[in-house]
Amino acid sequence: MDSIVLCDNCQYDFLPKDSRPLFPILDNLNDLLRSNQLPSRTDAEKEQSYIEAEGRELARCEQEITRLHNALAKLETHRNAVAERIKRFHSWHSPIRRLPVEVLEKILGLVCAPESGGYALDFRRRGSIRAPVLALTHVSHWLRAVASASPSLWSSIRIELSYYKATEDRMIQFESLLALYLSNSKNHPLHLINLCYYHPHNASVTKVLTPHIPRVARLDLVGPETLQTLYDHLPEWLGNAPHTAPILSDIKIYCSHLDLNKLPCHQLRVLEVVDIVDASSIAPVLKHCTNLHSLILHLPDTGSTQALDTEARIEMPSLQQLSITVDRALGLSLLLRPLVLPSLSSFRLVSSKDALSLAPVTDLICRSKCHLNAFAVETQRKSSIPSAELDDFLRSCPSLSRLEANLPISGGGATKPGEFMCKLLDALASLSVSSSESDMQGIPFPSSGVVYLSIYEHGYSLDAQIVDKILRQLEARTGALNNYREKVPVLRWKWDLWFETLWERVPDVMEEFNTRIENLAKNGLMCSIRSKGPLY
Repeated sequence: MDSIVLCDNCQYDFLPKDSRPLFPILDNLNDLLRSNQLPSRTDAEKEQSYIEAEGRELARCEQEITRLHNALAKLETHRNAVAERIKRFHSWHSPIRRLPVEVLEKILGLVCAPESGGYALDFRRRGSIRAPVLALTHVSHWLRAVASASPSLWSSIRIELSYYKATEDRMIQFESLLALYLSNSKNHPLHLINLCYYHPHNASVTKVLTPHIPRVARLDLVGPETLQTLYDHLPEWLGNAPHTAPILSDIKIYCSHLDLNKLPCHQLRVLEVVDIVDASSIAPVLKHCTNLHSLILHLPDTGSTQALDTEARIEMPSLQQLSITVDRALGLSLLLRPLVLPSLSSFRLVSSKDALSLAPVTDLICRSKCHLNAFAVETQRKSSIPSAELDDFLRSCPSLSRLEANLPISGGGATKPGEFMCKLLDALASLSVSSSESDMQGIPFPSSGVVYLSIYEHGYSLDAQIVDKILRQLEARTGALNNYREKVPVLRWKWDLWFETLWERVPDVMEEFNTRIENLAKNGLMCSIRSKGPLY
């Protein structure tokens, strides 16, 4: 047999020993095994010597293989050590190490921010667990050191016991992770997201949380919209929050049946209530929220708004930001009628079904004698705002510095696409003419206090004459402001066209419009007219 070369460098080889020529019986051994013949005593003695010789050859092979395995193991060990050193050098020169710790903390914080859909610790449905901070600590020693030194990264915890499979092993894991996060958050304020459902292990989880309740600053309460009997009561400590949770100031409620009267109203700064089934239940709460700075309400189309006590006066002296989402115009009117908000500076209004009306907003501003700085409006209804209502609203808030509107405009009927922008610019121009600031009179735009105007309309067609009128108004404004050193306020107007486009019908006109739009952009006026194609 040919030798087997084990080393190409030194030509060390292994020479096999073949005993088959000494035993011709091996050539037809397979046939003998299939027959009923038995070896004779003489053949058995000869074959025994063959087996012994083959055994010695097998031992030689095993010895050589063992030697090669040992050499290979040493070589693999050396290779792994070299690879680990290279990996460490790459980590040493990693760009992430050049980031300041503050920047890295910000990045890790965004990963775990509830606003972006992440939580430091999230016990999810069907027993799954999401722990991004804990996972990041397994990436490298550097990230582990940064995470360990950043209590804020461990401070937002979402608890969904209603979906958690309550086996003993799973609950031990649940409670140990909860204790770890509470410990690593140290003295940082906590953000808890708690589902108000009954669960047999609520008591054990509450026992882990209780020592840390004084650190709870934000609380989200989530419950079912229906099947009221399936959810548990509010946390017991919430009823005595001024003593048990003195820094609790931000509460969001995503449950239509929770008893809002048990909230610690006097200490709240932020309150959000989603899906208010009975709007009358919110009025007593608002009366006691004297220190509230931000209020967000989502009022569905339930018809119960008529039960709101509109005769009672609800004054909220500290409220600065208000956001309301309503399905029906009547709900907005009845909800705003009793409110008096003298410190209101920002208002966001979303209407999904009825035509939008600014009259209740104007009445609120005049009644409250507030100085509104920012107003945003959005509606899904294909309609427009009456000119009279728009004029009254703009006159009621001379301090307005930021105006945003998102409006779908239909292609037919009395309302033409782009008309809202024209009416708005006309109204603002008339206000500017009557402005008391002598150096800004005559500019076709409100006084220099307006720094941001964003109008987003979308529909099916656009009249070239309306586009030309809008551009002429904007060009006149920029021409008037060129004589002043003040920074040109930012204005954005975007129009999304579905199906029909001006480019296809009047390409020469659109080329001219694009040139004029580019010139406006140089003066701080960002305009956009684009085609988005069919909806399907």
